[in-house]
Amino acid sequence: MTGQGPSRPARAERAGLAPAKRGRAGAAARQRLFVALALPGDVSEALAGWAASALGRDDGLRLVERDALHVTLAFLGWREPGDSERTAATVADAVAGLTAPRLEPTALVALPRGRPRVLVIGLADEDERAAAAHDAVGAALAAAGLHEPERRRFRPHVTVARVRRGSVPGGRVAVPLPERAFSTPRVVLYRSHLRHDGAHYEELATAVLAAPGA
Repeated sequence: MTGQGPSRPARAERAGLAPAKRGRAGAAARQRLFVALALPGDVSEALAGWAASALGRDDGLRLVERDALHVTLAFLGWREPGDSERTAATVADAVAGLTAPRLEPTALVALPRGRPRVLVIGLADEDERAAAAHDAVGAALAAAGLHEPERRRFRPHVTVARVRRGSVPGGRVAVPLPERAFSTPRVVLYRSHLRHDGAHYEELATAVLAAPGA
């Protein structure tokens, strides 16, 4: 139709959120999707190494693999195949112009309290830029009918271990957390593949946030 503007997927590519190519296998299958801040490789390496040293001897825990570490912004759950491109375009519009968060590890926390299922590293959020990305993505996806935002306050964190069924995490961890702040400029739409050895994450689309001061 003449006179129409570019499609939302096309705008997504220009904004830096470019959907990855999809193969034929499982093309009609529903997809388990979430949006997250991807960690730089050296940060993932440092946090995974810390977890192995501090938590690796606890048989009641299953450590999260290095390449699976991230900061969740929105969990969409199971969606129809066509929703991934619509989600990519929506997220691209939502984060356009936002500045990359700068985060720093603060403490190891067991969640939820009482009967923990995961161990996470809490993160200090300089100028609340991660919170701004979380709010923008959540509001845009909700308006598009793709997500129902949680009412609890967003607290950025990285899940580093999952508690095995019937297990209770050990006490205080003696190994100090890495003392390093880092920038997280990449907002990624992930597809989660559930397997017998845990979830594996596939990057479907990526947006790059502006550098501080840019």
